[in-house]
Amino acid sequence: MGAAEYLDIATGAAGTLLAGGITAAGAAAGSRIAHLFRRGTADEQSTVVALIGDPVASYEQRIERLAAQIYAHLVTHPDALVEFATLATAGSSTYNQQNTGSGTFIGRDHVGDLTINHHGTSQ
Repeated sequence: MGAAEYLDIATGAAGTLLAGGITAAGAAAGSRIAHLFRRGTADEQSTVVALIGDPVASYEQRIERLAAQIYAHLVTHPDALVEFATLATAGSSTYNQQNTGSGTFIGRDHVGDLTINHHGTSQ
């Protein structure tokens, strides 16, 4: 696998991690980072957590910086490739449910839509 493929995976994983880091609680995000970067150092893990939570950088800047960190990690630890590739392709799934009429629904009768985004951002 070449540098371009590593960079594609790193960028996709960065987007997924950043989206999850924004919506996840700090401890949950830190735990996920620690697991993904377990082959690296504690400093590397701390750097990634700081990049995700950087209040000054734009979303695009954080994606770019996080992708660079992931790319460097993959070059040093190619055995992590499968995990990051899975993360990069996780994406989101959207399911729509239409409840109309009478009957027992969550919270009694309901008329409207329900959208569930697995691995996506909160709405």
